[in-house]
Amino acid sequence: MRVLLLSDINSAHTRRWAISLQNSGIETGIFSLLPPETIELEYLGIKIWHPGLFRKGISDSGLIRKAGYLKAAGFVRRCIDQFKPDILHAHYASSYGLLASVSHFHPFFLTVWGSDVFDFPKSSLLGKAILKYNFRKADRIFSTGRILATEARKYTRKEIGLIPFGVDTQKFAPPPPAGPEGREVIMIGTIKALEAIYGIDDLIKSFAVLCDKMPGRALRLTIAGTGTGEKSLKALTGNLNLSHLVTFTGKIPHDQVPGLLRTFDIFMNLSKHESFGVSVLEASACGIPVVATQTGGLAEVIEDHETGILVPVGDPERAAQAAEQLIADPALRELMGRKGRERVIQLFDWKSNVDTMIREYQEIYRGT
Repeated sequence: MRVLLLSDINSAHTRRWAISLQNSGIETGIFSLLPPETIELEYLGIKIWHPGLFRKGISDSGLIRKAGYLKAAGFVRRCIDQFKPDILHAHYASSYGLLASVSHFHPFFLTVWGSDVFDFPKSSLLGKAILKYNFRKADRIFSTGRILATEARKYTRKEIGLIPFGVDTQKFAPPPPAGPEGREVIMIGTIKALEAIYGIDDLIKSFAVLCDKMPGRALRLTIAGTGTGEKSLKALTGNLNLSHLVTFTGKIPHDQVPGLLRTFDIFMNLSKHESFGVSVLEASACGIPVVATQTGGLAEVIEDHETGILVPVGDPERAAQAAEQLIADPALRELMGRKGRERVIQLFDWKSNVDTMIREYQEIYRGT
């Protein structure tokens, strides 16, 4: 079986799907609007195409206005002719979904990711019409979570399957037990893009409140990621006199994420909105309790007061209170971390997710 993915090749999620499918015996290709930043996938025998028309991130509205977009559609058609896939699978319901739709290839699978259904159809009447068109053309539609599927159902009557971006629970696993004294320094961390929607400013403010509440504790905050807000976030850290306690690591390669997570005692995600919450699941798989905002998919992946603590959006004080509760009670941290890992293994194990997708491929491939 051959599957051609239409997706951003530089996304960790795209690379994970491609590698897992290839390793499962499915010949896999990728069409990406952007060129690859690394050549790792080519070493694995995964065929890659990109039109060379774009060099930076692409917004849907900007993309549709570009004359080069029509050239990209023609390029997809040529890729299909060369690769001769049995299934075309677009990841992202707007840009890549539209490229798949206008290729007129079937069977065509479509997976929604987040802003493609939360934001794109609300941007204009054209955006809404494009999304509905892509859903009509798709033979199967999938979502990474229930919240996202509910939003997608506003634009289609078709069934939407649930296949999360799960976690490799072998790679993402707890660290060895600490000594009887434990660690003196409490490490709080997050791994998110430094963009306004992810509430990193609220995290820094929350950490400032926490330091005031617990002056006798050695606390540190690690922020991993890059983005347009980096300069202003570092300035905020300085203004709050926290520069000596906060580390900005920059972008962390995905294969190094498990090691970084295992240095954390508490993971915090104070996003203003999240369609799913893979980073939270990765932290939970490592046995780390989570403090996160009660929004979108975060409320789906966290069991409140069981695997973590949910707090209101935009409330650094409440977030600090939740972190303080976990810091003051090591047994609670251990219990929530253990339950979090059990939940990930039960509901969000990556191998199970891949096996489910392959069964979907096989069902339509065999015509059953």
